[in-house]
Amino acid sequence: MKLVRFLLFVLLVCIGAFGFSAAPAHADQPVFASNAVTVNKSATYLLDTVLYTIKLDNTAGTTDALDVVFTDHLPNGIDVQVFSLDGIPQVLSLLFDGLYVGTIPAGTSRTITILGVVNAIPQRPALAQYTNQASWTYRYRPTSGAAKVNASFTTNQVTTQITRLEPSMSIATIELAPILNLGTQITYTLTIANTGTLNSAGTTLTNAIPVGALYRAGTTKLNGTTLADLGVAGPYVLGGLVNSPGRPAGQINAGETATITFAVTSLILPVVNLAIVDADGLGPIPPLNLVGSTTVNANADLGITITDGVSTISAGTDTTYTIAVKNNGPTTVTSLRVTSSLPLALNNPVWTASTGTYNATTGDWTGISLASGATITLTLKGRVSSLAVGSVAVTVTVAPPAGVTDSVSGNNSATDTDTVGLFADLGVTQTDNLTSIAQGTSISYLITVSNAGAATVSSLTLTDTYSSNLQNAAFTPDEGIYNSTTGAWTGLNLAPGGSVQLTLTGTVSLSATGNLVNTAVVAPPAGIVDLNATNNTSIDTNSIVVFNSLVLIQTVDKPLAKPGEVITYTITYRNSSALPLPGVGIENTVPEYTTFVAATYGALPPSLSGCTLTKPAVGATGTIKWVFNGTIAPGGSGVVSFQVLVQ
Repeated sequence: MKLVRFLLFVLLVCIGAFGFSAAPAHADQPVFASNAVTVNKSATYLLDTVLYTIKLDNTAGTTDALDVVFTDHLPNGIDVQVFSLDGIPQVLSLLFDGLYVGTIPAGTSRTITILGVVNAIPQRPALAQYTNQASWTYRYRPTSGAAKVNASFTTNQVTTQITRLEPSMSIATIELAPILNLGTQITYTLTIANTGTLNSAGTTLTNAIPVGALYRAGTTKLNGTTLADLGVAGPYVLGGLVNSPGRPAGQINAGETATITFAVTSLILPVVNLAIVDADGLGPIPPLNLVGSTTVNANADLGITITDGVSTISAGTDTTYTIAVKNNGPTTVTSLRVTSSLPLALNNPVWTASTGTYNATTGDWTGISLASGATITLTLKGRVSSLAVGSVAVTVTVAPPAGVTDSVSGNNSATDTDTVGLFADLGVTQTDNLTSIAQGTSISYLITVSNAGAATVSSLTLTDTYSSNLQNAAFTPDEGIYNSTTGAWTGLNLAPGGSVQLTLTGTVSLSATGNLVNTAVVAPPAGIVDLNATNNTSIDTNSIVVFNSLVLIQTVDKPLAKPGEVITYTITYRNSSALPLPGVGIENTVPEYTTFVAATYGALPPSLSGCTLTKPAVGATGTIKWVFNGTIAPGGSGVVSFQVLVQ
């Protein structure tokens, strides 16, 4: 007894130490009905609608389901059209991303409906059926006041079957007239396999007489049994029931196949057969079409040529090849194959067919009608790699389609080979942002050489001929080394689309007249051809403004004077040019038979800061000078004056 009490004591201590607690005496939880999903159809067909109803039924639960989020990933082949919660439409994407339903109180339920449309039949090896299953997550409190517990529920599965018939057509020929390809017997075998899980009912086949052929009486068989013809045509010209062996008419059991054969005689080429299989006859299942075409033992002589019209191409430029296929044989060809061997130096190939559809990956050219003597073309446009050297060769080969024999193989391949040349398009421009310039003024030309070609240029020749009126000329390149004597400009990396600049500075001579002209001419280095010579020369012309535009007008106050009288001379000066005049000075000699009395100057133009007056002594003779400090602005004017005594 003491041992029992001791063990009990130890157990209680452990429970207290490790935090264990006993489960509540009663735990509540939501209880959802197991058969939550139902579907309105057990069988369906392509373009049919299917309605799923999902019941979130918590009527048997003892507590609320909280924060319910519903998800249903519909089966492949069914697209949702309408998605509703308790009759209220919802955003379709929430069906897959999760629809927040909220709380489903104990004893209640919510209903979700999903209307979908069948847009695709499951392909083998998948079963021919659609299985749907929904799920939702939720939370609940096991007891009042307890923390929420996370939980989820996955519904039952519902399955809808679909009829899946897979028809196919094979063609066998027996050669009777190898030269004209007429009168050839063609045997068609049509198989209709039921790869689904439902037996078909009311299945029909409609097969008119193939275009370009004559039906051979008594050749139609169903599962090996000969059928009676309909007049001079086969029994399925207007449509008839088909079945798998041993089954009622119109029924092809799941996993079984119906086989139909018949024969025709070719009249023209190609011979085209169209068969229509309807799984349920006049029912809603859409029919299936089969098309078979044959050019029985057709003979052709396909020749191919290729050219891009040049023998030399430039690295980094586009080139376009024209590929022509001519049928020199007697039989019209409705498809062929053109394969190509493109070099690594030809990038970004783009193919364009003059007719039909061309697949550059496989080389298959379909949807054409290349009659005897006719020609069709492909164009291939690509860009020659900027790193290409040597030559670029493109080879194309033509081959006839299955069933067509090419009697001449010597013209089935062609090659175009071009030498890779280095081409540039060097252009030169210059600017000094002037149209006229004054004597003694500094000038700066910015000469730009651009490369609009495809080859990178590491050197060039830029010949600059400047005016003899430009003194102290100096050249400064922004890249590389420029020799102004030879014009050689080296050490460049002038890539396609790039440019380099050369600055020419100098001073216009004080004695310059006429125009100041600078001519720049660019030329590529040896081994590179300039494709455009029209932009290789640039000429800049500025008119030279001469400093001779100071107008002086002198007046005297007395036209006649006697000895002993004082005469006053007034000189008006004015800048009539369009440029400021710097360093202006005016000189005047004391007239003969007079002596100097006084000299002065009037108000100066605003652009002048002062005037220095040099004059002889009173009673003496000599020269009077007025030297102005600063420049006289265009239109600026003023006066100076002096007095003399008549002797």
